[in-house]
Amino acid sequence: MAALRDRRHEKVAQLLAVMTPYEQASREAGYKDGSSFKANARKRALRPDIKARVAELQAKEAALASVNAAWIMRETAEVAGVKLADDQVKASDKIAALNLLAKMIPGALVPQKIAPTNPDGDGPASVEITWKDPSDAPSTDRS
Repeated sequence: MAALRDRRHEKVAQLLAVMTPYEQASREAGYKDGSSFKANARKRALRPDIKARVAELQAKEAALASVNAAWIMRETAEVAGVKLADDQVKASDKIAALNLLAKMIPGALVPQKIAPTNPDGDGPASVEITWKDPSDAPSTDRS
């Protein structure tokens, strides 16, 4: 799809593609404030031709920006594991890279919950206390 014929529509689409709020996009494209400015700006942003142009512009930008989660993890791991002289890197930078990497790995920072269960694994644990010498056992007489 080529640029929109209406230059103001094209400007709105370009601004919406970079996540500019629709009212601000309309204002920057040259539309004047008035009693129904907000409603018209919203309607303009929802026009099928403008939405299609926004999607096209965003797809072009996404293709150019090849940064994804895997790339971020690789780069962070490289920074966290790099061997540099003490005067080249601060310990806080290395710790920050390791923390960032841990946040990206699902479950890395999640505490492990251990729930004791019975041997079958389907109910609460039961504890049986036995005494080697029954005479050492505490009295169960409560009277």
